[in-house]
Amino acid sequence: MPFGVSRPCWLAATGDTDRLEVLRSPLVKDTSRMYEPVRRFIGDHGLALAAQDTFEDADWMFGSVEMSVYVTPAARNASYARVRA
Repeated sequence: MPFGVSRPCWLAATGDTDRLEVLRSPLVKDTSRMYEPVRRFIGDHGLALAAQDTFEDADWMFGSVEMSVYVTPAARNASYARVRA
């Protein structure tokens, strides 16, 4: 099931029930109304945070963008197991 949210310079989320990539300005908080559809999709599909980083980017509000990748817990755990092996 494809999912997408686009609020230029503020929030972009694309993915499906297995993987979701989220880009957002640091001004967009987890509790922001704008983020609510993303938060609901993550919760409804049981996705887990796999990676997160912040980069300077003048095209985003406040001059930086936070990138987060959410995956299924099984995919995240498999990735961690490979790293620890």
